Amino acid sequence: MHNFITVTGRRVDIAPMTGVHEKIVIAGMKSLQDSFQVGRRLFGQLVTPTPIWEHMYLGEEVDLLYLVRLASLRNMCVFSAKCPSCGKSDDYQVDIRNFRRTPYKCSNEECPCHDPELNNYSREAVTQNSNPRATIDWSRIPEDHLVKFPTKRMFTTDDGNNKIVGRPMLAKFQAEIGSWMQSESLDIITNSIAKMVVSIDEIEDRDNIEAILNTMTTWDRYQIRDYMADREGGVDNTVKITCTKCSAQSQATVPMSSSFFLRKQLRSKD
Repeated sequence: MHNFITVTGRRVDIAPMTGVHEKIVIAGMKSLQDSFQVGRRLFGQLVTPTPIWEHMYLGEEVDLLYLVRLASLRNMCVFSAKCPSCGKSDDYQVDIRNFRRTPYKCSNEECPCHDPELNNYSREAVTQNSNPRATIDWSRIPEDHLVKFPTKRMFTTDDGNNKIVGRPMLAKFQAEIGSWMQSESLDIITNSIAKMVVSIDEIEDRDNIEAILNTMTTWDRYQIRDYMADREGGVDNTVKITCTKCSAQSQATVPMSSSFFLRKQLRSKD
């Protein structure tokens, strides 16, 4: 059993996966389930206390996917990536303890959780521990910091025309957004932003909010997404790789798909 603190300050115990759980992952892959669908089944059996995913922010759910993987398969992960310079596809091995975990930023701007230095603690706390426990150093954070659900916060767009009350993306909306990908009639971007907006200029009607978002400049729309994403916490799974053919260096994203929960062997370079 591994003890962790999630990016929202929630303390959890996570049991390593067994063969039973591998079957859940494989069955999910065969039925084309994404990592969130598979992860929610694993959370119910491996995480104590059992998280209610409808009452989590998306950033914390991604963090739990990462922690389950770390508790079960330790720190090394093999993934495939294509070099953007020469186009060669290859396997790369990375230490997922180097993924950057950022804490949820509460609505109190004076709270130490807003200190940029806190974002560096996660890597230091993990890489210096021979028996890795991926965590964030909460020593500077108040004990009652656990996220009050849901948390709302207000900000004003750069042009000062709109006062937005929003909240980070809730995990329960992720499945809904995934289904939108199959529809050509839905404006995925507008609908995704609308899920993070509680009100605009005190207007709370959902149809009116979407109408305002549609007339908002692209810059302001990105502001909303960036503002909320910066505060929801989560895991940055981008890593640097060096091409084995042309030696070009680039950034790649380690996919946290269903296969993230299975161990892949590094192919021979011969």
